[in-house]
Amino acid sequence: MTVATTVTADGRTISLVAQDSNQGLCLKLVGIPDLQRPNCSPPPARAWFDAANGVLPGGFDADPVPTTYFAGAVTPGTAALQLLLRGGRSATFTTVDGGYSGRYKGNVRFFLGTEPGLTQPYYSRALDSAGKVRAAFEDESVVRPYRGPVVVARGRLAGHRYHVLAELKRVLDPSAGQPEQRRPALCMALRRSGGIFPGEPRTFDCDPLPGAGALQVNYGTDSGGKGCPVGPDVFIYGTARRSIARVELRLSDGSTLRAPVRSPPRSLGISRGLFAAASASAAPPVEVDAFGRSGTRVAHSHVPGSGQHLPKGGCSGSFGFFGG
Repeated sequence: MTVATTVTADGRTISLVAQDSNQGLCLKLVGIPDLQRPNCSPPPARAWFDAANGVLPGGFDADPVPTTYFAGAVTPGTAALQLLLRGGRSATFTTVDGGYSGRYKGNVRFFLGTEPGLTQPYYSRALDSAGKVRAAFEDESVVRPYRGPVVVARGRLAGHRYHVLAELKRVLDPSAGQPEQRRPALCMALRRSGGIFPGEPRTFDCDPLPGAGALQVNYGTDSGGKGCPVGPDVFIYGTARRSIARVELRLSDGSTLRAPVRSPPRSLGISRGLFAAASASAAPPVEVDAFGRSGTRVAHSHVPGSGQHLPKGGCSGSFGFFGG
C-alpha cells in the first residue's frame, strides 16, 4: 500500500509503497524507473536507527532531472528527520503513519522527501513531536580533527595514488538523555585517487581512546573487474600495542600482506602504534597475525566473512573492521 507521496522540484509525483513480507517490511519507491526494486528488512527498533537511516538516501536518479530521494521507516516516536546536507543546506522530512495497517501497525512510521541534484547528508537528527532530539547520527569523516592528520602510509597502486591518515576527533557518543554528547576518538581513513568519488574516504573508522586489545584492524577490497575505476586491491590499516612490531594479513590465494607497526608523532598524543599496507590483489583477506619484536606471534584472528570472493565480472568491493 502507498504510505507516503511527495512532489519533486520538477513536478513529478513520487510514492513510497510498504508491503509485509517474510523478510520484514518491504519499501519501494514508485515513479522512478531505476529505483523500483524493493528493500526488505525488519523496521527499526531504536531511535538511533532512525537517525542512521536519515543519512542513507533512498537513491539518486539523473533522469529526467538530477534528484536525490530520501525514504524509509522509523520508530513511532520519531515525528521528523532533520538532515544537514553538504554545501550548507538542510532539510526536514515529517514522518507519517500513511494509513499502514499491516503486521507492524503502531510500531512504524514513514518518511519520504526529495532534494534537487546529487546531495549527501552528513548529519541527521530524529525529532519527537515537540522537536526534541531523540537520536543523532553523523558521517564521522567530515568531523574536523583537533589533532592531526598524520600520514601513516602513502604510495601508488595500480596507477592510483593512496594515503592512509590518522587523526583525533570528537565524535558522537550518545547516552541515555544525551543523544548528541561527544567523546575523543582515534580516526583512520583510506583516501585514494580514482574511483567514483576521488579523494573521499573509501573506508573510515573511529575508535575510543586509547584503544583496547592487541589489534584494531580495518580492511578494504576492490574486485577490479573490467571497466572498474580502481582495483583490484586489498588495503589493511589500523592500530596495535607498541610491543607489536608487524602485522601480517594472509589472503585467500596464500599470499601475505605485511605491515610494519610504527610509532606516531608525539603531537598526535596516542600510546599505540599505527600500521598500513596495500596489495594489488583480487584475493580477499582470510586471517591476520601480529608479531612481537622477537618474531614471536602474539595475536591471531580470522577476518569476519573470510573466503567470500568478490565477483570477477563486475565492480564490487567490501570493507570491514575487527579486533584481535
